[in-house]
Amino acid sequence: MLVNNAGPFAEHDRESAEPAAWPEAMNGNVLSAVRMIRALTPGMRERGWGRFINVGSRAATTPLPNMVEYSAAKVAVVDMTTGLAGHLAGYVNGFNLRVDGGIAPVP
Repeated sequence: MLVNNAGPFAEHDRESAEPAAWPEAMNGNVLSAVRMIRALTPGMRERGWGRFINVGSRAATTPLPNMVEYSAAKVAVVDMTTGLAGHLAGYVNGFNLRVDGGIAPVP
């Protein structure tokens, strides 16, 4: 089982978010999870069992005006989780997305 719960956040509004902050948010919140999933998926396939839990945020559906790049990165986490769940169905037993207070299975 892998739980992806790493990722930076910074407080920037749309005017103060520098261009360099956007790839930093994506790298820390999305690409870090992608790297871990890619590293562990082959072993899960070999064993015929595995589970991924990606930690999301309500910011994905209700963007935070003072954390704009973080909110955008969490939207990408939701999309990535949904896409990978379909792609790895049959190899990995479960993809879940945890969002502030609960764990929701991804269809």
